[in-house]
Amino acid sequence: MSFNSQLNENINEILLKLKDETRRWKNVCEKMREKFKFQAQNQSQLETKQNEEINDLKIKINEAREKRDSLHKQLDNQKQINLSKKGNEIEELTNKGRELELQELY
Repeated sequence: MSFNSQLNENINEILLKLKDETRRWKNVCEKMREKFKFQAQNQSQLETKQNEEINDLKIKINEAREKRDSLHKQLDNQKQINLSKKGNEIEELTNKGRELELQELY
């Protein structure tokens, strides 16, 4: 075999190996691309679900705050009513006490 033919055979063998290696890496890259695409979709779905859960929690927090504020207002109103009743009772007792004092004087 001549030097040129041996060289051509070696070159062809190297080219075949390069083609096979290129094909193999192309397949690896495609699989990785699919894997990353799938992971990105899963990540996006997870983020969407987390955002929905966060929004639900924000709504529940706001509802709880509104209920708390309403209960505080009811409590304040009840305190005012109770104070008003006590004030009226004190005023009545004071008036009765004055009447009794006046009766004792006469």
